[in-house]
Amino acid sequence: MTAYTLPIPPLAATGHASPALTGGERLVSRLTILYLATFVCEGALRFILNKAHLSSMLYLRDLLPVMGAGVLLTTWMGNRRQPMVPLLVVMLLLFHFFIGFFFIGNLFQQLFGMKMLMPVVLGLAVGHMGLPMTLERIRWYAAFTIIIVVASLAINYKVPFPWEGADFESVFGVTPQGRNWTAGSFRRLAGLSRSSYDAACALLYCAAIVVASFRGVFFRISMWLLAFIGIALTTSKGSEVAMLALAGVVIFADGGRRIGWLRFCVLGSLFLVLLAPMLALVMDVRIRDFVGSAAWWLSSYADRMENTWPRALKLLMEHGNIVIGRGIGGVGTPQGFGEARLYSPADNIFVYWTLTMGMLGWAYGGAILTKLLTWHGETEQQRLVMYGFVISVLIYGIGANIMEQPLSGFGVGYVIAVLFRPRTLNGKPHVL
Repeated sequence: MTAYTLPIPPLAATGHASPALTGGERLVSRLTILYLATFVCEGALRFILNKAHLSSMLYLRDLLPVMGAGVLLTTWMGNRRQPMVPLLVVMLLLFHFFIGFFFIGNLFQQLFGMKMLMPVVLGLAVGHMGLPMTLERIRWYAAFTIIIVVASLAINYKVPFPWEGADFESVFGVTPQGRNWTAGSFRRLAGLSRSSYDAACALLYCAAIVVASFRGVFFRISMWLLAFIGIALTTSKGSEVAMLALAGVVIFADGGRRIGWLRFCVLGSLFLVLLAPMLALVMDVRIRDFVGSAAWWLSSYADRMENTWPRALKLLMEHGNIVIGRGIGGVGTPQGFGEARLYSPADNIFVYWTLTMGMLGWAYGGAILTKLLTWHGETEQQRLVMYGFVISVLIYGIGANIMEQPLSGFGVGYVIAVLFRPRTLNGKPHVL
């Protein structure tokens, strides 16, 4: 009997044979790894392509999610494995793309917004079908990524890289090869990545995999510390807080206490995601009160409370609809292609979802989180990885537009597909 295996199976032998992979599934596997790797080292990649006068070639990677989804869709149809929830999510994305015609009126802006959400589609496809990998292999990739990213950050601490602040000329105009910015007097290091934000995300998500899947306490602690130091070099406060939540996986030895701690962190981080922008509506916060004070490191959050979140609400109420939002492309980076004067970075995952999908987005998010909290999977490692990733996205999403980060988008799509994947396919059990 053949068992279909997701990327997070038990570490121990399951007694099920590995599935025979189609050529399309092998292709998707390799393309997915390549696709995600380009975001981890995007600063260096942009620099190399720009030097070779091949800048626009970078955007060929955006075809990978489309190809992956197409190949897997063909596989699903051929084997009568209907991906009902992934297809429903894609239909909802198309619905909110259509909503944008009423409030945006700029097709290119909407298409760019859909482009930024394509990692979610790839995550849905990969999560439903599964990569030809086990957690045994993925955890080593994650550990290797932590080492490479932290090493590049350490070098960047001493030596500025040539792509920091340099121009990148492509079909989308002139954009930075790598961001050159500071937090106070501290450089926000990015290493090989395009920005400190991307480097922090890579470290955070890889740390969630490593601390949940390795059994050696010393190794898990060492990798957690290494990732935490790397995130500190990026000055990403949200990721540092998320790392503290992941520390519970290392500290607690009992599996039940680990799961209990992570469930508490999921609910706690969700509460903070909702609370932060709501406080901005009732509190009189001024960024000038933080600049130059002992609490200067909170000045970015003060700016969000004084400016970003109230303006986002104004954008929704004046140029959108509270029930259905503004549609895909109606917030964040895509606005630079048609609504620069209305630009809102959102800088909060709840604000982003609300601007994009309105109250309907609350219902979607509620369904996902309810499923997560009642999901058992097959092993403790599966639950730890899933909880760890969701916690990381929520905590980082308190003060960041996390959905525009490709690694985050891929992970969100993957989590949705795994959570809602049926326990049996064609009457045959599969291994999660």
